Amino acid sequence: MLLTPAAALSEMYGLVDLNYQKTTTTTGTSSSDSRSFTQGYTVGLSKRLTDTITFRADARITETDTNGAHTESIYPTFTLNYSPPTMYYFTFNYTRTDIAPSESSRLASSNLNAAFSLPSDKWPSLGLFYNRFANQDYLTPHKIDNVSTNLGFNSTYGLTPLETDTRLNYSFNLQNTEDRVTQTKMESPTHTGSVDMTRYFLDKKLRASVNMGYSWSEVRQGLSRPLPR
Repeated sequence: MLLTPAAALSEMYGLVDLNYQKTTTTTGTSSSDSRSFTQGYTVGLSKRLTDTITFRADARITETDTNGAHTESIYPTFTLNYSPPTMYYFTFNYTRTDIAPSESSRLASSNLNAAFSLPSDKWPSLGLFYNRFANQDYLTPHKIDNVSTNLGFNSTYGLTPLETDTRLNYSFNLQNTEDRVTQTKMESPTHTGSVDMTRYFLDKKLRASVNMGYSWSEVRQGLSRPLPR
C-alpha cells in the first residue's frame, strides 16, 4: 500500500505484512507442533527538503505470538541525507527499538550512525564515521545497561612517481565498550597503513604490483566512573 500526498517532493507510505508458520516435528512415534504468527505494521514519510537534503522517518510495530508467548517491538527510524554533488557527503541515522516480551522486562535499544566523506583527486580523500549503540532495560536498578561506540577516520592519497600508480592509505578506528551495571569498560584503538604500487610495461601488456601494509592495535580494560545517583 502506497499513499502519496499532493505536497510536492514528499511521500507517505504504509505497509502491512502477516506471517503464519506451523512446524511439526516427528521423532519415532511422538510428534510435536510449533506455531508462530507475526503481524508487522509500517508507516513512514520521505521528504526532499532541498536539492541536496532528504529526510525520512518511519516506524514499524511488530507483534509475534509463538506457542502462547507474546512479543511486541517498535522500530522508529530517522534518516537525514545531505549530499552536495561532487563536493562532500554526509548522512545521519538514528533508530530506537523497544521490545516487550511477555515473560521478561522491556528492553530499549538505540543506534546512531553518522558519516562524512570528502572525495578529492588532487588532495587526500577524507572519511569520518561515528556509531553509538545503547542497550538498557527498564528495571530499577538496571540489570542491562551498556553502551558501545565506534569512531573511525580514513584517508587515501594517489600519486604517480616514476610512472608508477601509487596509493597511500591510512585508517584509525577507536572502539569503546562500557557496561554501566558492572562499571567496567574496554577501549581498543587500531592504526592501519598501507601502500599499493602498480606499474605497467610493454604497452600495458605486463603489470607489476606491490602491496605493503602495517597494522597496530591494543586493548585497554578498566573500571568506568561510578554513575551519579
